[in-house]
Amino acid sequence: MNWKRLLIPVYVLPVLWVVSVTLAIESYFLQKQNPDYTILYTLSLASSAAFLAAGIGMWTYGFINRQSQDRGFNRDIEVRYFEEIYGPLFEELSRVADDLKGNGWPTLEEWPRISKSRFGPVVDETVSNLFIALSYRLEDYSRHSQRYFDAATDCIQLVIGGNADLDGISDQEKTDIALALEEDRSFTFDDSVTTPRENSFRRLEASLKSAIPDSKREDAEDFIKRVKPVLRADPRIAEHQRTRDELCELATQLRAMVLDRMKPFHET
Repeated sequence: MNWKRLLIPVYVLPVLWVVSVTLAIESYFLQKQNPDYTILYTLSLASSAAFLAAGIGMWTYGFINRQSQDRGFNRDIEVRYFEEIYGPLFEELSRVADDLKGNGWPTLEEWPRISKSRFGPVVDETVSNLFIALSYRLEDYSRHSQRYFDAATDCIQLVIGGNADLDGISDQEKTDIALALEEDRSFTFDDSVTTPRENSFRRLEASLKSAIPDSKREDAEDFIKRVKPVLRADPRIAEHQRTRDELCELATQLRAMVLDRMKPFHET
């Protein structure tokens, strides 16, 4: 037996508390028979309460001290490896925000790698939770991508069906017309973009000319003017815009938080 442990309060206090509680119980029954034991009962009861309070205090102090040590250790790791932790995350968030603004379907690549590495446990808890939330939302956003493209196709097909000049064209010709505009995601999904890029416009013009040999540039321009209001009115397109904007805002805010974590390390 290691007698030195008897000098350590964390081992002694539980024993003293058990002894004092046992003595309090015995003296309680004794003082029922003999009032002279009342003082012993009172002292033993007070001692048990004091030992219990001291034990709780020591446990609380030890817990807080351990938490402080863990935070200090994590902070030391952050300081030493901050460029390997936050540098790639900052660059990834910049890429994600740019892809979202371009109506892309970005995914997180650096975050899964870092979260599963030895640096994962030392990443700031708030930053980590937001990355997890962003990752799930980006995955859900990508899963719905086909639904949004189907919405754009339906809108364009609706305009084709309402155009008497395009009656009787083949399904392939309709698909070519739709694809000509769908390749320009900004025109398809952004309310503020009213005309497609030049290459998409030329492709639309060629598709219309293939379907209607005597069609002119003005016909392509008129078709675009008809399509845009229909795209704006579709609830699925509106949902895409709303989700994209929310994700872009979240990625931008998270990037600012990552930058704030990096600034103190650059200044040291």
